[in-house]
Amino acid sequence: MGPLVGRLKDELASMLCDQPYAFFGYSMGARVAFALSRAVRDAGLPGPQMLFVAASPGPSLAIPVPGWQEPDTGLVEYLEDVGGTPSEVLAKQELMELLLPTIRADLTAVATWPYSVQDPLSCPIRAIAGERDDYASPDRMSAWKAETAADFKMSVLQGDHFFLHTDLARIVEIVNNDLAAVLESTDSRLKRTLDQPNGFSHNIR
Repeated sequence: MGPLVGRLKDELASMLCDQPYAFFGYSMGARVAFALSRAVRDAGLPGPQMLFVAASPGPSLAIPVPGWQEPDTGLVEYLEDVGGTPSEVLAKQELMELLLPTIRADLTAVATWPYSVQDPLSCPIRAIAGERDDYASPDRMSAWKAETAADFKMSVLQGDHFFLHTDLARIVEIVNNDLAAVLESTDSRLKRTLDQPNGFSHNIR
């Protein structure tokens, strides 16, 4: 996953300096968003105002990623078990022959990413879990708390690993509310700084 994160950092570098931003990652994307947040910090770039992670166990738990080392038949069985892929798609062998290499590559990238203990991120983290998600259970997702030195909050929604298909509106609501609160807090801190005797506004000539 290192090359992927490195390329994302390089491609986004100029935009990250322009305005406040946040990262959102779902399932495998949560690990990518987390690794990217670390890479941005290590590069001295402005970090995200908030990190949203959904349907992914806390990385420090080192929960094995299933499916990536299975033969094609085993990978298809895993996709059937985890849900999220229409049965009509799984039943079409020619289509699956086209999709499986990409799915396996995504799983491999996350499965082989070496987690290391580092300083926690300075931005808040919001974890979003499905109450019936066996892989990324609410208990496993609570381990994300260790990855931030700021606030940690977790929302548990109805559904399994792919609760975004049934509760997308609630996810959007959570993200919007959190971002509004973060931006309001940032604006308040900036105003207090400017109001200080040695603040920027008092030094304008």
